[in-house]
Amino acid sequence: MYKSFTAKNFRCFEDLTVEPLERFNLIAGKNNTGKTALLEALWQHHGYYNPQLGHSLAVFRGFRVIKKSEFMWDLFFGFDAARVIELSTRDEQQRPRTLRMQWRESAVSTVSLAEPGDGRDTGFTASDSIAEQSSKPAESEILLDYTSVSGEATQARASVRGGVIQFESTSHAKEPGGIFLPPHLRRDLPALAERLSNVAVAKRKGQILDIVSIIEPDLEDLAVLHQGGIPMIAADVGMERLIPLPFAGDGMIHLLSIALAVAEAKGGLLLVDEIENGLHYTVLTKVWRAIAALAREYNVQFFATTHSFECIRAAHLAFEQDTQYDFRLHRLDRVKGKIRSVTYDRETLEAALEMGVEVR
Repeated sequence: MYKSFTAKNFRCFEDLTVEPLERFNLIAGKNNTGKTALLEALWQHHGYYNPQLGHSLAVFRGFRVIKKSEFMWDLFFGFDAARVIELSTRDEQQRPRTLRMQWRESAVSTVSLAEPGDGRDTGFTASDSIAEQSSKPAESEILLDYTSVSGEATQARASVRGGVIQFESTSHAKEPGGIFLPPHLRRDLPALAERLSNVAVAKRKGQILDIVSIIEPDLEDLAVLHQGGIPMIAADVGMERLIPLPFAGDGMIHLLSIALAVAEAKGGLLLVDEIENGLHYTVLTKVWRAIAALAREYNVQFFATTHSFECIRAAHLAFEQDTQYDFRLHRLDRVKGKIRSVTYDRETLEAALEMGVEVR
């Protein structure tokens, strides 16, 4: 489990350290302080062996066509590809893991960005990768040099050859899964159906039903159906027929996607952007308590962003009422043009909430 994280020259972070980290970490801050970028940096670091992730982040942000001489420049601080990105973590034993990303120059042209491959997620999965190699010279490339806790070095790369984006992944990576759930990519119905099937096979569907019932008390079951050859989930809420998931409320779909992602990311990392979306403030404490129990069982480290004061208060109450307070709030602030992190432990956050101090 990560206990600290440092991002240098990534997106809006020239040099940011967030610590101490806990199993559950909630990221707050004003607009444009890098909340989403922090999740992206964690995701890129965790998926060091998969160079497709940086490309996928550009597509998530809406890029479709770029100069190939500026391939993945959006990842570098100030769009300055002369800098070297460094993403590093330390675990409970203070052992470092470091990913360095370096761009190499090319001639000016343009390249179309394809959609991220294998959308097995309402979001993209760090364990997915494309391993392609070509004898053509690289016109533009990003090198990903990773050093493990044991000091072992590996390298992956993303490159443009002949106007085509190609990826060469680290061949022997055996990291647990990492899942990133952006708010606009949570309705991948086939992916949700596959994940529900996985928990059903493992006889764990009851846990998922209990969590989703926080939103829909009449929920009796969730079933995987096929319509037009496409798998999707339908809910049994005691009516004469099952209700297809697209006709359920946003809150139910959102909570289901998080719960299924926890199970899928066993032993790994789950990153949820804008966790409160679609959830009424009155259920947030129950949601935090249920997700916390599930994530502990599956040994998942959890990071989420929020703009909501109610979400922060609900998280604090949920963990305060629990047997473990394995939760931290991290607020990102922009100070003299640089982004810094302020971390609240249990006592500090409780005092801030009682005094009405702004912590968002």
